[in-house]
Amino acid sequence: MLSFGIFYWLSHFLGFLYPTYASYKALLTPGTADDSHWLTYWVVFSAMETAEAIVEQLLWIPFYYEIKCLIILWLVLPQTKGAQLVFERFIVPFLKQYASHIDPVFKTTDQVLNSQQMASAVKLSQQYGPGIAAKAMQAAQVEAQRLSAQSQTH
Repeated sequence: MLSFGIFYWLSHFLGFLYPTYASYKALLTPGTADDSHWLTYWVVFSAMETAEAIVEQLLWIPFYYEIKCLIILWLVLPQTKGAQLVFERFIVPFLKQYASHIDPVFKTTDQVLNSQQMASAVKLSQQYGPGIAAKAMQAAQVEAQRLSAQSQTH
């Protein structure tokens, strides 16, 4: 059980924290080779995480997080070019084959994100700042308490 915890957290460090920081550093350098490396990694890692979310519902794999750590290392390390290999061999052919089915979904998403309603929502969030979520939660709690009190009196 101790192994599970260690490798679970190690997989998150290797998969998210280190690549996030390395991506940040890459974006600050003038060249684009490291940008390309990390962007490719994120595409592959995202696909892997999506597949994991589906597969973990269907089967249990012994030593899963130990195996995941090794896979992530292989993907992350520039010496192995693992992310590049997976990207070129699997992701690109898959996305090219299904792009005509995927594009309409994201076109709709783009339309929503670029809509007047979304622009209004962005304007409100900028106007009221990050505290708006806390205020909304507080208002919802007050309303829930009011409704609860009201239902108890009837």
